[in-house]
Amino acid sequence: MTVQPHPPAVPARPNMPPAATPQWHTDSSPIFTLGTLGIEIDSLSRQDSLGQLTADGTVDNPHDLAHLMTTHPQAAEEVYWSLDMQGRPAFALVPSGPHAALVHQRLVRLLIEQIQGSIERISLAGYRLQDSLRLPSGHEIPIVRPVLRGLYGWSTKQLVDELMTDARLPADQLESTRNTLRHTLDRLYDDLHGGDKSWHRAVHYVLTNPYVFGHVVIDAASRGLELKNLRAEDLQTARSDSRHLVRLTLTFLDRDEEQDEMLRHIDVDVHDIVPVICSESDRGEPARTPLRYHHAGSRASSSSDPTSYTHDEQETTS
Repeated sequence: MTVQPHPPAVPARPNMPPAATPQWHTDSSPIFTLGTLGIEIDSLSRQDSLGQLTADGTVDNPHDLAHLMTTHPQAAEEVYWSLDMQGRPAFALVPSGPHAALVHQRLVRLLIEQIQGSIERISLAGYRLQDSLRLPSGHEIPIVRPVLRGLYGWSTKQLVDELMTDARLPADQLESTRNTLRHTLDRLYDDLHGGDKSWHRAVHYVLTNPYVFGHVVIDAASRGLELKNLRAEDLQTARSDSRHLVRLTLTFLDRDEEQDEMLRHIDVDVHDIVPVICSESDRGEPARTPLRYHHAGSRASSSSDPTSYTHDEQETTS
């Protein structure tokens, strides 16, 4: 199975007013990717110093360090965090801004769940900077500023179990369909890309929110089909300032005859830092505009409710 991108038909970065979205800088790019958490301490001196905060005076393993960071949250800022792919550090995670402490808390929680085995991988949304950082282990990797609402963790087994619970299949198809779904997800997880291209972000997001994708795979597996190809292409939209759609085309083939049997499309809007799967109505670009709300303050009004709503450049005062 291969993942094939098409040349982009729309800009990779949304055309957004700098004043309205200060996070979009020329020296950073949006990223959405998957992996596992890594953590490093820069020296034995730092490790021993942190150990003084524990009951037994040591932090000799990841579990001890994670526990220390739950009782002393500031310790999370004194270690190196990374998102790893295939067991190697790929991105340095450097929380910053007003939510940095909350991001560190989420990272600590995910690290504990990863160590305990309750999650297998995490998702990362954020901004990839042009700068790189050298880890104590010697790996020099790009810096990413994580966004809190894109940090999640999950177990593939638990995910498959939940999807199969909703599947309405004959009893004799349940086990084979479950195996096909797990195998498909594992293959795609093993074929992850950097995460900063629009089609990377679309594919990765679908794998973190696979209820649409999972049910398509289940439907195909129940017919004796398996995923052979996943193709990604940018779609030009009528409102390119509000949508950046990437269409994923899934090709399923018969296991025996190797002939095209089924095509399915999933459209993903990657305009925001955290993508979203589009519904049929979203694809047609209906008459919707982003929410805008402005309070009228103490302005005199003939109504008892001095609240003003602005929608699509038309103001209605109730």
